[in-house]
Amino acid sequence: MNNRALAVLVWCSLAVVSNVYVTIPIAGALAGEWELGASAQGWIGSSFSLAYAAGFLIFAPVADRVGPKRMMLAGLAALALVAPLAGLADSLPAFLALRVVQGLAASTFAPSVITYVAAKSPEGRRATAIGFVSFAFLLSGIAGQLYAGFLYERLGWPPVFFGLGIAYALSAILLGRLVPGESAGGAPSPGAPRPEPLLGQIGTLLANRSLLACYAIAATALLSFVGMYTALNADLARPPYSLDADGFLYVRAIGIAGMLLSPLAGVLSRKRGLVPVLRAGIALAFAGLLVAYAARSLPALVAASVVFVAGISLLIPSLISVVGQLAGPYRGAGITLYSFVLFCGAAVGPPISLGLLSSSGPGLAFAAFSLVLAFALAASFLISRTSKTAVGARS
Repeated sequence: MNNRALAVLVWCSLAVVSNVYVTIPIAGALAGEWELGASAQGWIGSSFSLAYAAGFLIFAPVADRVGPKRMMLAGLAALALVAPLAGLADSLPAFLALRVVQGLAASTFAPSVITYVAAKSPEGRRATAIGFVSFAFLLSGIAGQLYAGFLYERLGWPPVFFGLGIAYALSAILLGRLVPGESAGGAPSPGAPRPEPLLGQIGTLLANRSLLACYAIAATALLSFVGMYTALNADLARPPYSLDADGFLYVRAIGIAGMLLSPLAGVLSRKRGLVPVLRAGIALAFAGLLVAYAARSLPALVAASVVFVAGISLLIPSLISVVGQLAGPYRGAGITLYSFVLFCGAAVGPPISLGLLSSSGPGLAFAAFSLVLAFALAASFLISRTSKTAVGARS
């Protein structure tokens, strides 16, 4: 795989996963247009994330049979068709149904791109190539909000989804033309033993205490990320800040600075160890939420968001590496289950945050999510040395 193909895959990863976050800036507008309460508004973001998470479990066995490139192309083609339809929705049920279909289509991409990059990259470049794709996944958390917020303030919310449809169509063309296909004979031979069913592998994984702790931490990562930005948007819209559209864009863009720690996660892990870097990421995100809770000025609140994002940017790549090591021969199933739990957390983030906002305010939401990360930090101390506690390891 050459650099051009990797660049296409990084772009496609950014475009697909950004769809998880595009409803954060426009949820309030949709709620106002359709006269929704806080609980119904929460489903605007959660519908996609739940379908996205479930899709990992549904399509993982299919991807093994058809090959990762075909799976990615099918997902991008489906998204190109379905995403614009969400911009035509005239009611909440229609919008939610279309977001569920989008989530299922998008779920075909992320596991397939990791599998493809790992298989096609030379040994010496594999970690770097996967790192670029993982960075795109993380960057999408800010990029999706920037894209949706920019278009919404200038053209309204429907063009957000029309633009996504165009992006996915172009992505499918680029991937089809510039990314090499699977080699012939990639399917299992008739005499080859069938792999253990996914549910059986998951049962084996959940019997490992260290992996259970990892999945508990995974549930908190995007829950706190999506919940924090939902609360932050509400806080910045109120006095004394009362930011305009450009102000919101600047605050979200500054958050990208926190993402710069993500490419360093591998270097830090080699020097300090995966689990210590994981704990440092959780602690940093926890500190960012505490600062946000105590902030009484815009610079302090923006700084808190950067610190929080920096922590999440260390947490996620470190955690996925720990899961991969602990899962041993069940690595594919381990990462699939990790992705499922991660985005289940993203699904419940908006309704939890909106519920806290309606009952109190942003301060309570920041405090609540800091407690969630305190739980994650405690869980990290249940992770034993990966070399001795991996699934299938001999003591």
